[in-house]
Amino acid sequence: MNDEDSRKEICSGIHHPALVVPDLDAAIAFYENTFSGELIKRAFWEAGNSQFDALTGLKDSAAAFCLMRFGGSYIELFEYRSSRDKEWRPAQADDLGLRHLAFQVRDLDHAVEQLLHAGGSTLGDSVHVANGGSARYCRDPFGNIVELLVPGGKMPSLGSAGS
Repeated sequence: MNDEDSRKEICSGIHHPALVVPDLDAAIAFYENTFSGELIKRAFWEAGNSQFDALTGLKDSAAAFCLMRFGGSYIELFEYRSSRDKEWRPAQADDLGLRHLAFQVRDLDHAVEQLLHAGGSTLGDSVHVANGGSARYCRDPFGNIVELLVPGGKMPSLGSAGS
């Protein structure tokens, strides 16, 4: 077995990132309306659930959550009871850690309009690469950075992943 074969066995793709939001219902509505997300499952757990405490590394955690599908990709959304009293500040694009979710869209201007109509906001300007794609950084209503991306040039589309 060569190195490339062993790497393929370890990971077959990124299944989902997760966002913690202050209002799960509002987040579901935003991601459904803006990106045509499909709600796959919705669940919750109450404080005292040792399995979820073990998984998250939290003590007496409680949350409502969901899994949403966007084409061949997923995101999870969590509303933790423990995060309700925490101070929040919007992350900047250069802060350390996971900074944005990129959504592949067909029409950048239309996607921006949809995002604004659903309660999001723009963060930067649209950028169009000659002989390439287009992109714009925005925020969802909860302050998370989302990139609207029309692939092209050296930026591959989701349909070409793994080709």
